[in-house]
Amino acid sequence: MSAAVALCRRPGITVDEVRRALIRDRDEFSAIAALAADPDEPAGARVVALAAVVEACAVCDLGVPEVLADAVDDLALVDAALVRGQPGAVIAALIGLGARADLATTRRRVVRRLVAAGATGLPLAGLAIAIGDVDAGVALAVRDHDRHVAGRGDDPIVRAWRAWLAAQPEHARRAIESRLER
Repeated sequence: MSAAVALCRRPGITVDEVRRALIRDRDEFSAIAALAADPDEPAGARVVALAAVVEACAVCDLGVPEVLADAVDDLALVDAALVRGQPGAVIAALIGLGARADLATTRRRVVRRLVAAGATGLPLAGLAIAIGDVDAGVALAVRDHDRHVAGRGDDPIVRAWRAWLAAQPEHARRAIESRLER
């Protein structure tokens, strides 16, 4: 067993500790990603592994390992991530894996599960719009705007939100703008 896998299995381990270990030793990525996808591993260890891998991928500018497609396809892991306050790890994995035809059913099922469970944020809004759940995506985008953008001046958060909106398909962008005008 690798040191990073043992670290993931240690009670009370944090995502930050595992992410730092992955950044120090990139050879551990496959083992930790495989742990996240292994349904026989404890849910807590799997969530820590998933979150650490997607965070380390972002920090190190690496692609999301293919095995995470199996991880996010497992609704038990998705539910465990929600319970542990880590829905962003599932969202980041879905985004990193891309809009591939072989993952279309998984993306729809997982995005709908996350939305139904109350997960929020622009990345999830974008995924909802991308799978055709425009109403859910619009609701998430408007909620995000109301919580984080409304009433702010022209700052980096507002500019990032506007850039996200501009990148959305026209029908979704118009629906969001219409809801914001109310």
